[in-house]
Amino acid sequence: LSMGRCFFLIFEKSLRLLLQACGLYDLAQRESVKVSMSLDGAYYFKDRMHESTGMKVTDARGCHPITKQPLLIRNIDETETFCNVQSHEVCCIMIVADARDKKELYQDVFADFYKWGESLRMEGLPESIHGPALKPFDLTHCSDMKASWHLSNRGGGCKNSIFFCHLCSCTSHSLLSHSTGDARCERCKLRRKEKCYHYDVCDN
Repeated sequence: LSMGRCFFLIFEKSLRLLLQACGLYDLAQRESVKVSMSLDGAYYFKDRMHESTGMKVTDARGCHPITKQPLLIRNIDETETFCNVQSHEVCCIMIVADARDKKELYQDVFADFYKWGESLRMEGLPESIHGPALKPFDLTHCSDMKASWHLSNRGGGCKNSIFFCHLCSCTSHSLLSHSTGDARCERCKLRRKEKCYHYDVCDN
């Protein structure tokens, strides 16, 4: 890449290995298993960072790959305690990028991984030379706000982006528009506000 270096694991083989380590491989052949896609990184210095994305097991039916105790519980001195699901021991990094912090890093490098994740959610893993078919996964995404903006190509400062919210259809052009009369929302009518700046979101 012109912006830096990237290292890739084979997605399918890595996921199958992670499921085997957590005791969920046989179950995944019969029913849906919970997994999560995660992305995070940190700066070395200005405009240069390391960014990683991967998969982690979040299904409570699994076990810890090293201790073989229940995934979310630890038994220490006969006392059960909840453990941190963020542990790197139940995660598998799929891509590591040593690169400049650019939107293209997300759209050109990480986009294929997230498209693969969407196929896991919709179709599961088909049978291949790496193993049998696995059922569609119960998949969630964990990322910070900046990654959500770049991956969805929506969001940012409302002065700079038309679609400044990655969760709804609000646009920067509609921020200063208002309704009057019966077009006002019930709250503004109740409070006797002549101008209503509220509008429905997340309804389409």
